[in-house]
This record gives sequence, C-alpha cells and structure tokens, in this order.
Amino acid sequence: MLFKAMTRLAFPLVLALSGCLNQPAPEAASRSEVIKVTSTVQAIDYDKRIVTLKEEDGTSSTVTVSEEVTNLPQVKVGDTVTVELYTGLAAMLKPKGSAQSPDVQVDLGAAKAAAGDRPGLLVANAVTADVRVESVDVKNNKIRVTGPSGLVRELDVMHPDFQAMLKGLKPGDIVEMTYFEAFAVSVEPAAAAKTETTGKSY
Repeated sequence: MLFKAMTRLAFPLVLALSGCLNQPAPEAASRSEVIKVTSTVQAIDYDKRIVTLKEEDGTSSTVTVSEEVTNLPQVKVGDTVTVELYTGLAAMLKPKGSAQSPDVQVDLGAAKAAAGDRPGLLVANAVTADVRVESVDVKNNKIRVTGPSGLVRELDVMHPDFQAMLKGLKPGDIVEMTYFEAFAVSVEPAAAAKTETTGKSY
C-alpha cells in the first residue's frame, strides 16, 4: 500500500526533526505546518488524460495528468483528491566545543502507488546544515549567523519557540538546522470519502 511506502520514506527524513524535539529547552526548537487541499473529480477524459476537479469553494479546474501516473484508470468521477504539503524547521544547539561542519546534507525520496492501486504520490526532502552564531539580540529577536559557505546573515526570529531558544545562545555556538518538506497526493473513492465525512452510525 502507498501509505506504508510513504511511512518508510518519510521516517528517515523526520529523524532530524524528532531528534531536535527530544532535546530540552532552550537547546532546541521546532515548528511545523500542514496545508491540505481537497477536491472532487467532476469529469475524466482517459484518452487525453484530462481530469476536471471541483474545489471546496465550488470553483473548478482542469489538470493534465502525466504519463508517469500509471493508475489513472482507477480514478472515477466522484472520487476525492487530497493534496497535502508538510513543512518543518528544527534547530538544535550542538555540544560545547563542536566544530561547524562545512557540509550541507540533503536527503531526498519519492514513492508512488503500486500498479493496480489508486494513484498516489509522495515527494520529500530534508536539508541539514550547521550555522555559527555571531551575535544575539534578544530584545529585538534577531540573530547573526555564518552558514557553511561563509555567508553571514542577520535573521528575524519570529516563532515563540525559537525566541525562547534565542535566550540561551551566545557567540561561537554551533546550531544544527534542519528544514523538512513533503508533498503528498492521494485519491479516495467516493464511498470512502463519504464514510470519513459522516462518521459511524450508532
């Protein structure tokens, strides 16, 4: 099943985030966001691979499905298409005396539904890099850091969790930053979508 494949793919990419979450404050901070868009299949032209979707606000849009999507015949009018975008950022203070790594680690992965299943897709990536703290302005929630390439940047710290971590940082500290992003598309039959919406009957 695609769900199992998605789980296997996403798990190693979120380890960096979960590791940061397990660190005591104020040595770590994280944030995440999920954007979810659901639409209903109104019409399908299988020969031209054109699908018309009705959005939740009532508007309609037409999309051309790539040849890479091999399971288009499994999609029917009335099915529900869900698109989800997951993003996350995590920061972890490295142990005192740690050297800044000059490397940027990039983890990429993708998974799609098996032949015969309903179409589904997951694309995910995680980027991890060290930054060196140059100065900290707690009063104005600003920080100056040097990245792996030597570029110095001043950043505005907006999120409360990162602002709390800011209070414990000092020049010379090395902070490991990880950015995570995943894009998932799934298709559910009309009956399943209705069941999920109405819930169980007693």
